[in-house]
Amino acid sequence: MINYVAHWDWILTKSRGSIVESIEDYEFRSICPIDNETTLSKYYKDSIDWEINRTNSFGLNGIFKLIKILRTLEDKSIIHVFTIKSGFIYIISKLFVKKDFKAILSVTGLGFLFSSNTLAKMLKTLLRPIFFLLINKIYDVIIFQNIDDKNTFLEYSRYENETKLIKSSGLDTEKYVLKNSFNKNLKVIFASRLLKDKGIYEFTKLAKSLEDSEIEFFIAGDIDLGNPESLNESELNELKKLNEDIPIICEETKQIDYDIRKHFKYFWLVDPLDGTKEFINRNGQFTVNIALLKNNKPILGVVGIPTEKKIYYAEFGKGAFLKYNDVISKINCKKIDYSKKVKIVCSNSHFNKNTKDYLNNLSYSYELLR
Repeated sequence: MINYVAHWDWILTKSRGSIVESIEDYEFRSICPIDNETTLSKYYKDSIDWEINRTNSFGLNGIFKLIKILRTLEDKSIIHVFTIKSGFIYIISKLFVKKDFKAILSVTGLGFLFSSNTLAKMLKTLLRPIFFLLINKIYDVIIFQNIDDKNTFLEYSRYENETKLIKSSGLDTEKYVLKNSFNKNLKVIFASRLLKDKGIYEFTKLAKSLEDSEIEFFIAGDIDLGNPESLNESELNELKKLNEDIPIICEETKQIDYDIRKHFKYFWLVDPLDGTKEFINRNGQFTVNIALLKNNKPILGVVGIPTEKKIYYAEFGKGAFLKYNDVISKINCKKIDYSKKVKIVCSNSHFNKNTKDYLNNLSYSYELLR
């Protein structure tokens, strides 16, 4: 069994999960702090909870816990460690484990240790003698994602054993197509961990400076509590406030005058409880409806059915989907065949004379759903 080791389960599920899934000849075990056991179990035969505090990964407690785990593994096990941080912790831990492992380190990026942060520079200097003395004794192979990281790390650590260069972390880059033309409404996405040295502040500054343009900016990423360069919860909340200037139109709130509303570029249209009578009657026939409109046209819509734990959603140009039991499936509209009975949905609570007259005037047969 191959043992994957990381100080964050996210590392072992996001890109490595698909790699594990594609390899049928081996079984894999994850060794990491378990925040989402369900996701890990999708990819890994077994999982061991490495109870480490990601905000203080270099603490002695994390090392002691890894020593204990390593001592339970079979001799001659394959250990594949991800990130320089976890790689260093493994070096120290292995000194106290008298078993013969084949160890591989994947340098997935130089990370905080090689950043311009003052604390990082001090830490990098203090740790260098340990890398000098031990890295060639501990690791049989080191894998890099790009040649620059390889040259920098080899010069720093003086590693002399086997190295591999696997670009893009082993992902199938053939699945990613470089676009030669772009949509009229350009969308720019910051897809990364929310780290200051990744440029998150520069990205939001750029988005602010172009807020009157047709370009739309999105952020798709997580904070990394184990990285001092990461945004914290408070900073993330401040970042979210950048979208708070999008007004909300809702029955339950004070209405904004139409002369003002008609000039909104974006606004949220919300009905937090569609089906008040049904909600009061406890029959489950109520929904939560949310839409985002741009220039008075809907570009995003969500309908939630709390009692059924279902969420229907659609994005303009992307299609419509149903999320149920954490499974997302694409849905499509059915073409109406007027030679057969057409299904018509009507409200139970608001089935009035006007509705009846409308139905009576239809020229085709129908089935009424209420």
